[in-house]
Amino acid sequence: MAICLELANGEYAGRSVRLEPGAACRVGSKFGIEFAVPDDPSLAPEHFVAVLSTKGVQAHSLGGHKLIRLRDWILAGESAFRITDSDAPLGSEPHTPIDQAGFVLQGLPGLYAMVDVIDDQEWKRRLESGKDPAQPLAEGFVQARRTGGEQWLIDVTGHNSLTGYIVRRSWGRGRAAFLQSKYSFGSLKEFCQKKLADSTARFHDPRWLRVAMRSLPANESADWLGPIQEILVESRLPRLMEHWKGTTLETIELSMKVPVMLPSSREIEARLDSSRPLPAELATWAPVQPDRAEQLIRGGVDLGLSNPGSLILYGLAQLAGAGEPLDKALLESTDRARFMDLFVIATNRRREGVRVPS
Repeated sequence: MAICLELANGEYAGRSVRLEPGAACRVGSKFGIEFAVPDDPSLAPEHFVAVLSTKGVQAHSLGGHKLIRLRDWILAGESAFRITDSDAPLGSEPHTPIDQAGFVLQGLPGLYAMVDVIDDQEWKRRLESGKDPAQPLAEGFVQARRTGGEQWLIDVTGHNSLTGYIVRRSWGRGRAAFLQSKYSFGSLKEFCQKKLADSTARFHDPRWLRVAMRSLPANESADWLGPIQEILVESRLPRLMEHWKGTTLETIELSMKVPVMLPSSREIEARLDSSRPLPAELATWAPVQPDRAEQLIRGGVDLGLSNPGSLILYGLAQLAGAGEPLDKALLESTDRARFMDLFVIATNRRREGVRVPS
């Protein structure tokens, strides 16, 4: 099991860090900490710390900065972070750039991964166990020293769970590239070994590949690439994937689905007149539609709505025909702003397991 904290949005989406048991992972906008997100203007230099313990991942605000936890999501500033397990299979749909990279790669014919596990002993032990269809390219200590790593070639064709595992272990860290070839595993291995021995190519290194492919003359590509027809690799910004067909580049934007950040109940309650009770319709909403709050929160980005007010109005409008009391009260209310605030409070309380008073 390898628990990671993954950035799901923003310019640097697709980056992740592995959380080591008991070790503090500081997250913020300044360089030099464990997880830096310099493009988020709303993120403090050291915004929060994430710690992996026997009870799971704990997130603690640093300096009183705002932090919201929604199941396996942590929302801070304008950034959304997801807690993931690299050993777990990909879900039924992608929610982050790393998920989407796995979905793009799944099912591609003749797909191989060339990886470097020199800094990941857990992954190395898995490869050495023979669990996966893989063979080492840098064999022996001397060869590993010459190539500067421990490279392996893995046949991932038709192995979707293995593809997801490799993506989660490597994406955004410069440790793997995916190659498409019509040739056999043996032929591709021999070609890659020869390139490594000659120190003329580093097909496992996305950083090297991005430079090499851009400088490769089209009339030399067939000889230089040998049995490799296509290359898929993370871009400099891992929210993008580079797909090379010979010397032709296609850049793929990896989609992101992050939860909508509702205002906190405390913020809203602080500006409301506490002497005015919640409308009776609001109290009856939670038991009538127990799953609606979660649907609204998780469905916001799918609907292309980022404003919580628009999101809730849209969701309630879809139910208006059912004659729910809350729908009718909201859509006909003359004090819609206040009712919206109250609705968010009720939603937050229901999600936190707090009973909404009548």
